[in-house]
Amino acid sequence: MIPETTNETMQRRTMPGHNKTASADRGQSRARITGDNVRRLREERGYSLEQVVSAMKDLGYNWTKTTLYKIEHGERRFLLNEAVDMLAALGLDPYRDMPRLMCPEKRVRAIELEETHRRATRKLIQAARDYMTALTAYERILDDLKTETADDGPQVESQIESVHMNHAATVKLVVAELNNRR
Repeated sequence: MIPETTNETMQRRTMPGHNKTASADRGQSRARITGDNVRRLREERGYSLEQVVSAMKDLGYNWTKTTLYKIEHGERRFLLNEAVDMLAALGLDPYRDMPRLMCPEKRVRAIELEETHRRATRKLIQAARDYMTALTAYERILDDLKTETADDGPQVESQIESVHMNHAATVKLVVAELNNRR
């Protein structure tokens, strides 16, 4: 076995998996991300440092403004139980909103947009159902009119044809719009 040279040893020590400093930097970076998110969420919700500290004291924590300041600046560890309770104190759902606390801002924005997309999708599906319900009811009424009044038959028939053409055009427009977004 060939002994390692000093240079090889140094290279191995500076690799991310072997470097305690790199690991500490990653930990500090995560603490800064979390701290920035704590501050952002606090400010978004309109809470002052004093209000959050007071809420946490009410929950049994021995927090001061310095404690929260250090968390927001990545200088103090933020324990999971503290995070859960602080999110609840801010009026957020701790389990749904935890990623907003722990992730980088772009990922948080992606999570928020994903939820917006889900809500919009549900609204779109409901709108399509409402549209089809209204269309079906309208067609039934036109069919009833056609059978009730033979004199207006050609006019009602023309109206039914127009409804079908409008429906086909609407569906094409919606499908085209959805396909253009891909």
